[in-house]
Amino acid sequence: MLKSDKTAAQPYYAVPQVPDEGLPVFYSGEQLNIEVVASTGQITEIPLINIAVDLQKADPINAAPVRPSFQQSSLAAVNLTDTFCMTWPRKLNPDTIPKITITAAYAPGGTTKSDEQKTINLVTASFQQVHNIYRYNLALGVVGSTLHNPSFSRVQTTLASGGTPAQFTTVKDNGDPYVAPALFFSAYIFKIDAESPWTKLDLRPQPSIGFSLSSPTDNFFFGGSSEILRNVQIVYGYHLGRVTELAPSFVNDPTSSAAPATQKRFHGGFFGGMTFNIDFIKGLVSGK
Repeated sequence: MLKSDKTAAQPYYAVPQVPDEGLPVFYSGEQLNIEVVASTGQITEIPLINIAVDLQKADPINAAPVRPSFQQSSLAAVNLTDTFCMTWPRKLNPDTIPKITITAAYAPGGTTKSDEQKTINLVTASFQQVHNIYRYNLALGVVGSTLHNPSFSRVQTTLASGGTPAQFTTVKDNGDPYVAPALFFSAYIFKIDAESPWTKLDLRPQPSIGFSLSSPTDNFFFGGSSEILRNVQIVYGYHLGRVTELAPSFVNDPTSSAAPATQKRFHGGFFGGMTFNIDFIKGLVSGK
């Protein structure tokens, strides 16, 4: 918001007003709403206002507290009677710094003579950098699952004796719980501002789908992700994995020591793990 003040020795001028909670955060795709508040005398002496908005390109910002570029201004009390509002037609681009310049034609006493009018600078203000909004994310990590991938073997139970052959039985080894590296894709229902400090709202679950990097056609993960630190997530949900099981057999020969026939079939379980944004991993490797 821009308000105006006047002293006996100078014309009306405008100064930026910073809300008590600080400057707002602008996001990509939003539009600037500019409001000018003036008194009756100001309207008489300032017949024309020019507003220019410049979007200065800047590098992507890190997640750090953002501070205003100017201090809170104090004004003398004025009788405000009119408010003028406009929406800047261009949408804001990410990683730019909006700079607003407002000039006016000053006509002392409301004169209409052009030679007595002059152009004055009401305000030039640079706001905080426009933040980018992220709608999806790719992350790498490690997950563990309740699924096991068992193995089967034939174990001798009775030694051969006389004319009786040795006896064998099929034994199942459950194996260890499934643990593997995985790649996850998350679609953000709740917008993510990764250029601001982490807050508890980032813990809200976001739908995610992933697959195993060690066996991408055999293991799929469906569930959610919650960001516990900036660029670090925990993932959890349903694991659909292909595991080994005995193949159907109509003959059970107890004298055979041959490995039993097996097959792979999908089974369900639950998984949990931790993932890291790819850029975050690059930063750890490069030290930047």
